[in-house]
Amino acid sequence: MDLANGIYFYFLFQIAVSQERCLESIATLSTVSSCPKTDDDLKIASKLKQCESIAKVQSCSNPEDFTYHCVLNSKKNATVEVCAKTIYSQGYCINFNEGGGQLQQLYKDDCTKFPQPCSTRFLSSDLLQYNQCNHIVTRSKNASTSNPKKTTYPTNKTENDNCRTQRYVVIVLGVLIAASYVGLAIFCGLYLYKRSVRIKTIKAASKTYRRGSRTNEPILSTISENKALLESSVKKSEITMTQAFHKSQFYITMKAYDMGNIADKLEEKGVECLDTFLKLNDSELKEFGLNTGQRKKCLSVALRINEKGISPLNSCADVQKTDK
Repeated sequence: MDLANGIYFYFLFQIAVSQERCLESIATLSTVSSCPKTDDDLKIASKLKQCESIAKVQSCSNPEDFTYHCVLNSKKNATVEVCAKTIYSQGYCINFNEGGGQLQQLYKDDCTKFPQPCSTRFLSSDLLQYNQCNHIVTRSKNASTSNPKKTTYPTNKTENDNCRTQRYVVIVLGVLIAASYVGLAIFCGLYLYKRSVRIKTIKAASKTYRRGSRTNEPILSTISENKALLESSVKKSEITMTQAFHKSQFYITMKAYDMGNIADKLEEKGVECLDTFLKLNDSELKEFGLNTGQRKKCLSVALRINEKGISPLNSCADVQKTDK
């Protein structure tokens, strides 16, 4: 359960983090060699990016605030096109933070001090206001802009592989957590079902036992008997009153009813003949340590032996006198 709880809290953490990031913006990110320099260029680039269509389905801002931008990337070594939430700048250049999926001001780059200064307050969507900011791009020696990537939603290929990986991790963890809770629910359901069936079975058996005691009818179903043994020693005509008190006859009869193991337990308590066995009641059998099933079986066999019409002597000791 500790592992399941750990996965669950990690899943919640990932959800909280993902809610602060604008994944829709990150998905539209693409590198370009330069940004639009005229109104016509801006209109063409904005139309190709299709930010207005994405704005209707994204959840980062109001649709009217989700617009086309062409700004510096977070490392300031390239210019990127992206559909993002519009922000206000207080006279500073703007870049796109790939980790957070948001635009942000570059407070070290004050565009009001450029040769062609920007306004002290402007919207990030008004690209021509701070077009001079794109000239501060510092490219690495190995950087190449000969084949810039341009993408459109929803078939775009983002450069932020970490974002895509985290999405997969969240999905996999979500599936695992859901599967663990479903498995736990199934296990609990099966346990409760088996427990209820067992309780019903015990109650039904108890009810049958009480009814059989009142009507003096056999409780258990007929036991598969050893026909050869019964024909030779258990028939009414062959079990005499004297045989009812022989220890050997007691064991033969008990084994014929598949009660050899119970006979051993009864012998430990001093029961060694049918006479004593037939006089036992449920309470005495319980004191001997027999379980419910064994006690029911003893009472049922006793009823069946009595039905054969045996008339026992006064005690098991009488058979010893007769033998002498």
